[in-house]
Amino acid sequence: LVLVGDPKQAIYGFRGGDIAAWWMAKHEAQGEPLRLDESQRAGAGVNAAVNALFSRADAFVEPGITHEDVHAAPRVAERALRVDGASAPGLQIWQLPPTGITNKDGSARAWYKGDAQSHIEAACVAQIVAWLEGALQGGVLLREGDDGTRALCPRDIAVLVNSNREAA
Repeated sequence: LVLVGDPKQAIYGFRGGDIAAWWMAKHEAQGEPLRLDESQRAGAGVNAAVNALFSRADAFVEPGITHEDVHAAPRVAERALRVDGASAPGLQIWQLPPTGITNKDGSARAWYKGDAQSHIEAACVAQIVAWLEGALQGGVLLREGDDGTRALCPRDIAVLVNSNREAA
C-alpha cells in the first residue's frame, strides 16, 4: 500500500484533504517516508517564494506540521513569467485597500466577507486580463526551462479556489 499525502493540502481541504486522516495515516504508516523534494513544474523563483513562506516557525496553525524545502528540477529551474523583459517575482502578495469607512469608535471598518471576495475576484481578473493582453502585445512571455520563451496563454494560468461554487 502506498499513501500519498501532503499536510498543507489537508489543512486547507484541497481535493477533499482531511488533516485528521493525514495525521492518522502518518502515525500508522510503517517504514521511512519518501519525500518528493524536486518540483517538475515550478521554476526556482516560485519554489524560493514557497519555501520562504512556509519555512517560517509560525507558518502553520496546526502544531507538528513543518515544511521541507523543494527545489526546481534542472529542466524547469529557469521557468518564469517575464513581464516587459524582466522576470516577475515568484510570489506577489496583494492586500485589499482600506474600506474608507470609519466605525463609531474611530477605527477603520473591516471588509465584509462578500464585499472582500468581490474585490479580490475583480483584482485577480484584472491581473489575468492584463497579462493576457500583454502577451498579445509581446510583452508577457513564459520562459521555459530550456531558456526558450513563448507568449503566455490562458492554459498557463490556474486559479485555486475552495469549491466548485467559487469557481463558477
